Amino acid sequence: MEEAAELATLARRLRAYRELLQGAYAFFSFGMVIAGAFLVAAASATLLSLRGPALALLYVVSIGGSAAAASIVMGRVFGDGVLSGRDAAIGAGVFASFYALIYALSITSPHLASLAPVAWFPGLGLYFVVLYALELRRGDPGAAVMRNTGLAILGLSPPVLIASFRSPGAAAALALGLVLLIYHCVGTYLMYRANRMFE
Repeated sequence: MEEAAELATLARRLRAYRELLQGAYAFFSFGMVIAGAFLVAAASATLLSLRGPALALLYVVSIGGSAAAASIVMGRVFGDGVLSGRDAAIGAGVFASFYALIYALSITSPHLASLAPVAWFPGLGLYFVVLYALELRRGDPGAAVMRNTGLAILGLSPPVLIASFRSPGAAAALALGLVLLIYHCVGTYLMYRANRMFE
């Protein structure tokens, strides 16, 4: 009986260890995908001299599309170990809706077009907050990571949005840098927790 209990405990720890490593990989991977998509979009915008609504559309297609593709790939690799497909789809819908609102505003008001390169930043924060609510309902112990990530991004959104009115390009670079730093911190924290599982 004692051996069976020890094996059950070990199995639970191994599962938790695997899920923590998957979460860390997801944050590192999404960070690279978002950074790559952003740089491609920024270079394309410069080369094609895109402004206003066209610029907004370029960013939402490149960043949103690449993030969606990464979600599909990781879903195939890990199944629902990182995030359920349904929850990811709902979160993506919130992100897309928020960006669509900013895109519509950029069409009706040229002054707000400067928000286009950074609108994805607060949208990403909302995405994680929505995921937190969904994962909490499922009883996922990792839901707090989603909450803290979302709140960190939303908390840093005001200075990014304000900066966009001064220099959209600089604000977009600031948003990208902040996301990469946040993702790095979260991924490192998850790896730390995974390594502590067997100490």
